[in-house]
Amino acid sequence: MGSFFIIMSIVGSILFLINLIWFGWNTVIWLSNGIQFLLQDMNFVERIYESFLMKWILLADFGYIIVIIISTIIKKSYKTNLNSHYLQYQSIKNPKISISLNVFNEEQVVRKVVDDFINQKEVSDVIVIDNHSTDETVKIAKERGAKIITKEINKGYSDSWILGLKESLKTEANIIAIADIDGTYNAYDLSKMVAYLENCDMVIGNRLVQNLTEKGNQNTMFYTWGNWMLAKLYQLKYFNLLHRGHIQISDVGCSFRCFRREALEKIIEEFDLTKNKNKFNDTTILLYTNNVAIKNDLKVIEIPITFNQRIGQSKYTGSNRKGVKFGLIMLWYIIKS
Repeated sequence: MGSFFIIMSIVGSILFLINLIWFGWNTVIWLSNGIQFLLQDMNFVERIYESFLMKWILLADFGYIIVIIISTIIKKSYKTNLNSHYLQYQSIKNPKISISLNVFNEEQVVRKVVDDFINQKEVSDVIVIDNHSTDETVKIAKERGAKIITKEINKGYSDSWILGLKESLKTEANIIAIADIDGTYNAYDLSKMVAYLENCDMVIGNRLVQNLTEKGNQNTMFYTWGNWMLAKLYQLKYFNLLHRGHIQISDVGCSFRCFRREALEKIIEEFDLTKNKNKFNDTTILLYTNNVAIKNDLKVIEIPITFNQRIGQSKYTGSNRKGVKFGLIMLWYIIKS
């Protein structure tokens, strides 16, 4: 499926550009000389028949559409196994949540975030993964009751992500959650996420619902649309004709998510950096997590969550240039993975 997706993505992009250039060129001719010059006393069908280039463009478009239709029909029942991909109910009795929070120099917000999570009724452990902070972050987090895991070397976001999940599995919690500590997420959303875990294995947050976001948050129009388009392209990888796919997502960049303990235990070995260091990086770790879950037939659900303005300076977003860079990295990862 990976090779086919790469080929179809490249061919589709080339065809899109060719059609766009052809349409743009003919629009310029029409605006400059009028419709009669464009058609040269011919109707539209005659114009196509007489245009050698247009005939090949339309033939390529038609062939591409046919291949898409055939592949769609073939994937009609992709990931529709009765026991793995449909409704199941598995009650979580006495839910105990361990949440790991990735942190790097967040002294402005760490007190509030740690307090919010510790005060949630079902949270049993708050673990702060410190990526070698140089300010008062660690001191404050420890004072507020969090367990601190300090890395001696800054190995990046993906290393903190994996370490947080593994540290949570050392607790007695039956629900493992993970998030960033920048103040954008609200701890009270855990309750709605946990409710869905009785029907699935992993719940991902969706930060793009306007009515649930604080005005002025870091998801500008540029980030929102780019995020959504990447998510829909990713969704195509797991498309089936019966239900529009095994996973429905609109937000590829949300790091707030919850796992059933047994589900995470099933896939945690695939996050071994020594074996899989070339399969993900700091930008693609979230998509890699989705891939691993889906490959192992875990049920993944995305639900709307609340999203606040960030407190402090973002290390990963901000300028559109940086957003384009991250977007292109994610785009290539989606195509090739």
